[in-house]
Amino acid sequence: MKLNKVPARTGLTWIGLGFQTFRRQPFALGGIFFLCFGLSQVLQLLPIVGTVSSLVLAPALQLGMFSAARRAVQGEFPMPSTAFEGLAAGPGRRHMLVLGAMFATIMILLVLFLQLIVPMGEINVAADAESTVPPEVMAEAVLQAINPVAVLLFTVLSLLIYLAFFHAPALTHWHGVPPVKSLFFSVTALWANAGAVMVFLLAWAGIGLLAVGMSLQFGLLLGGKAGASSFVAVSMLMLAAVFSISSYFCYRDSFIADTTAQPLPDAGNDPT
Repeated sequence: MKLNKVPARTGLTWIGLGFQTFRRQPFALGGIFFLCFGLSQVLQLLPIVGTVSSLVLAPALQLGMFSAARRAVQGEFPMPSTAFEGLAAGPGRRHMLVLGAMFATIMILLVLFLQLIVPMGEINVAADAESTVPPEVMAEAVLQAINPVAVLLFTVLSLLIYLAFFHAPALTHWHGVPPVKSLFFSVTALWANAGAVMVFLLAWAGIGLLAVGMSLQFGLLLGGKAGASSFVAVSMLMLAAVFSISSYFCYRDSFIADTTAQPLPDAGNDPT
C-alpha cells in the first residue's frame, strides 16, 4: 500500500466533504454517532471495567463512523449495525480488539505516568463532612484541586495518541493490516500529510470555538443559562459527528490503494 501526499489545503476539503456527506444522510449518520457516543458513555458509568471497555472499543467505534461515512458516499443508507462493523464475527474482530487493547493500555499508562510526575492535587474538604458540604462548595473545591499542568499535558499527549491511531482501525479492518503495522502506517501517513492534518485540526478548532460562542448567545437569548448549556452541548455533539465523518476523508485520501469508496469531487488527491 502506497501513501498518497496531498497539499495542505486539502485539510479544508476534508471538512467540506464531511459537512456535505452529513447533509446527505443527517438522521442516519447522526443516529450512528449518538449510538457510538451513548455506548461509550454508558460503559464509563461502570467503575474501572467500564472505562477500560470503552477504551478498548474506541477504535472499533471509530471504524463504525468511517463505515457509515463510506456507505453514505456510495449512496447507501447506513444502518445502525454499521456502528459495530469492526466487531463482526471473523478474523478482523480479533485484530480490532488487539488494536483496542493497545489503545487502552497506552491511555492507562499515560494517566498513571502523569499521576507520578504531576499530581492532580487534593480536595480540601474533610471526608467525614462531604455529605454536609453544599454542592457548589464541593464543585469549587474540586476545581481548585485540578492541576492545570496535568490537564494540559494529558490533553496534548492524549491528542497525540489519538492521532497515532487515526488510520489504524480502517487499515486493520479493510486491508487486513496487523495492529502493530497498522499503527506504524497510520503515524507514517499522518507525518507525510502533516500540513493537511494541521490545517484540518486547526480549522476544526476554529469551527468549535465559533460554534460555542454562537450557541452561548442563542442559548442565553432563548433560555438563559440552562438554554445556553443545552445549545452548547447539542452543537458540540453535532460537530463531533461531522468531525468523525470528515476524518474518513483524511484516511481515504492518505492511501492510494483505498478502493473501498467512490471519491467525491475535489478530493484533493496529489499523485505525486
